[in-house]
Amino acid sequence: MRCTRILLCGAALIAGHFSTAASAQPGAVFGDVTFGEVMVRAAASKILENKTQALAIFNKREEGNFRYGDWYVFCYRAETGEIEGDPAGAKIMDFRDPYDRPVGELIFEASPKQDHKIEAITYMAYRPAPAEQIPFWKKTWLIKVNDLVCGVGDYYFVVGQARTHPEPTRVTEGRSDVGRGSAPNGRSHSARLEAAQ
Repeated sequence: MRCTRILLCGAALIAGHFSTAASAQPGAVFGDVTFGEVMVRAAASKILENKTQALAIFNKREEGNFRYGDWYVFCYRAETGEIEGDPAGAKIMDFRDPYDRPVGELIFEASPKQDHKIEAITYMAYRPAPAEQIPFWKKTWLIKVNDLVCGVGDYYFVVGQARTHPEPTRVTEGRSDVGRGSAPNGRSHSARLEAAQ
């Protein structure tokens, strides 16, 4: 009986140590990449329920209501790229990455052409304020819902101070073949950065 208690206490201490160590790790990954697909599908369902109300919710970006930390929903018109929300009249094609490259055009080109199909694209961006303005790799899932395309992105890895700046990458079919800690082309993040330097 005493041996069983000692073993149970030891197992609890070991489990507690590993869970504490894991939670204390300062990870550059801010969420499970598959969450983006789930959230963008939920956004599409909300658009189908009530488009006006859904857009008002997305544009408010209130924590806990289609906004979870760095995760938020944005939408633009499928035909013109005009963003639904602030700033008025802005187009997704006008978006530029931290190195002033026009990645918005690539995002628009990656837009799904069929309703409810998901595509994904990976590029560099800054995390939303008030986060420190450091370039991150961002994977964005896009879904077409009637006349809109909505997106949700994951800022999953700090780019750092690479001497050269890698080109944005398109991910086919928007499937979650990019796991935690892997770069869009399947190589490790460190291999991707080494290739960029």
